[in-house]
Formats: sequence, C-alpha cells, structure tokens
Amino acid sequence: MVLMRAFGLESPRATIEANEKGWHGEAFFPGSEAFAKLDDPPLDHSGVIAATAASVFHAGVIAEMIDAGATWTGPILYAEASDFQRANDMLRPAFGNNASGAHAFAQQVALHILSTAWSEVEAIAEELMRGGEWVATS
Repeated sequence: MVLMRAFGLESPRATIEANEKGWHGEAFFPGSEAFAKLDDPPLDHSGVIAATAASVFHAGVIAEMIDAGATWTGPILYAEASDFQRANDMLRPAFGNNASGAHAFAQQVALHILSTAWSEVEAIAEELMRGGEWVATS
C-alpha cells in the first residue's frame, strides 16, 4: 500500500490471515477507474517505468527483510511466489525472463520507499495484525 501511495495510487484495502505456513497477506489494487484517471505512460525503451512499477510486487519481501533487520545484498529471487511472478511478467518484455538486474532495480526502489516511510508501514501492519484488514481512509 505504501508503494502504491508513493506512485499516486490508493490501495483500497489489504488483508492478512494466519495459515499453516504463518501469515498470508494481500494488497488489493485500485479499481480500473483509478487507472483511467492517469495519463498514458511515455514509451519506456529503457525499462525504467516497468522496473519502477514492478517494485510494488517486491514490496512484501523487502518489508519482511527490513523488519528482520537484514541487509539487502543482491536481487532476491523467489520464483515460486506469485508476487515474483507478477514482477517478472512486468519486467519480461523489456529485460527478458528472470532478469536479475531488473529485479534488483525494482527491489532497490521498494527498499528506498519503504525505508523512508517505515512508520507508515508499521502503522498499516499494526492495524492488519489487530483486525485482519486495513482499509484506506481518503
């Protein structure tokens, strides 16, 4: 949700629930009407727009890394996870399949934004843990 806000989008809500593996959380994307209000992006020959947008999908793993006090030392490749697959789908046209440099760039964008807004991340996480759902207030 924090990355979506940084990019000018409002996530309508997020949920979290306990399961046999621990916790499963999901951030919901804004409805199509939110995207209809945005200007079309310029041609992205460099792939920077795609790699920046893909950071939204890497935000969860980066938030877990920050929370654990770990240091990012290189691209985190977790190919079986749906978030990684979504990021990879976004990056593939410009960089090819499983392009570690593109994933690294996207993860560094997520790391920068989440580190800067960590108090907001913690507030949203606290609400999620308390009630299982966070809903945007606008």
